Amino acid sequence: VGNSLTSRERVENYLLFRAAELTLQQGYQCFTLVHRDVDRDVRLQADPFGPYGGGFGGVGYYRSWSPYWSMRGPWGWHSYDPWRGGPFSPHRYDIRTIDRYRAMADIALTRSCQAGPTTFNAAEVVRNLQPYIVPPRR
Repeated sequence: VGNSLTSRERVENYLLFRAAELTLQQGYQCFTLVHRDVDRDVRLQADPFGPYGGGFGGVGYYRSWSPYWSMRGPWGWHSYDPWRGGPFSPHRYDIRTIDRYRAMADIALTRSCQAGPTTFNAAEVVRNLQPYIVPPRR
């Protein structure tokens, strides 16, 4: 499972690496992907205050301070706040797409490798992907 900063390719590489690790731990040489699936979860996150939020987020008295102007016109008082919008500027939104991937597979372990598009030599997979794998902190 990846988070919003993990690409699909990286999630699939970790899946292959883990399958290769399990294959070698069980004393087998190769594995075949019998069934493989990658789920993609997409969320849209909209921030009505733009990328900087609703204020400066300082400390103490200034925690929620932001620039603000008022002006009197022919139809009364009008205000402007650059983070919350106002009659002097269009309301801006910061919209982000957040993708998360989850990869799953059923594997069949074999002692000898038979050529096929979904059959992998576990030792070769570990050797090729090892430089790109960061083990979890314990």
